Amino acid sequence: CTHVTKVLYVLFVLLSMSHIPIPYTLTLVAEPGHDVTIWCQHNLMEVAYIYWFTHTNHSVPHHVACQLYKKSSASSPCSFVHQSKRMVMSVNSQNTSLTITAVNHTDSGLYYCGIRQSLEISFSNTTYLQVTGNVPCKRVTLH
Repeated sequence: CTHVTKVLYVLFVLLSMSHIPIPYTLTLVAEPGHDVTIWCQHNLMEVAYIYWFTHTNHSVPHHVACQLYKKSSASSPCSFVHQSKRMVMSVNSQNTSLTITAVNHTDSGLYYCGIRQSLEISFSNTTYLQVTGNVPCKRVTLH
């Protein structure tokens, strides 16, 4: 957490000095084992790849989900992105969501979506997911 806070602080200082507006960041707090849904708004009029990215606990950015959106048919998963079974992505012409089932502490981090249309990619505002509380314990019986 402190590393993410330091990185965000440095980013804040750099953006403040350059007079670039800082994007809105939402913070979601969840307990281990709960399901969390993160939303991204857009207005798609043509074919687009929609990605979900994350930065978690000292990681470089990586994509956790991807779908190909087509206005004329249902969206389909991207074959080149390995998607965890705990991450469920939904897409329509105005929104995309990423639902993370049974969150745990390793899911804490920054999440955002990216939309690639033609040769351009645009990114959404970020959501910081903070998983707090105790890790659920399994009951162990000793014989």
